[in-house]
Amino acid sequence: LRLRRLHEAFKKVLDKTFEEMPFETFIQQFGEEFAALHRDYLFDLYSQLISMTRSNAEEEFGVIVFQQDLDEKLAKLHKLMSEQPEGSQGVSIAKQSPADAMRSARMGLKEAEKKKLEAWLAQVDAENDELRPLFQAKHREACEGAAALRQRKEQYSAALAACSTAVSCQ
Repeated sequence: LRLRRLHEAFKKVLDKTFEEMPFETFIQQFGEEFAALHRDYLFDLYSQLISMTRSNAEEEFGVIVFQQDLDEKLAKLHKLMSEQPEGSQGVSIAKQSPADAMRSARMGLKEAEKKKLEAWLAQVDAENDELRPLFQAKHREACEGAAALRQRKEQYSAALAACSTAVSCQ
């Protein structure tokens, strides 16, 4: 019974999903001129796309149900519920809503990820601190080399100008 209801709910999800993409919305993606010329072809393509997508989704859902052994788990749940004493409240209601419980679980994961990232950042900062003096030395060396090259260029330009003047005077 529960598995059947799960399948029915999944079918409703698929129906609602495909209602959100009617043929007219699909055909607009091809431009007015192309859509007008090939409307029948596009309708066939749309029908095949919807049919294949629905079929693949239903098949994949069936595989998930099988892999997760939902049939047996839902039967076990039904059995446990039927074994509850008459008039009992069954499982006590949690003090937290499911959404709050999920939020709390996510917060723990986020905190763990934050600590991991902070440790990684500290490691990167330490490596940067180690490399910074080397970078500064190489940068200073490059700047000095560039200044020396500019000075030599000016010297050679002056010497070339003097030679050109001397040659033109002769």
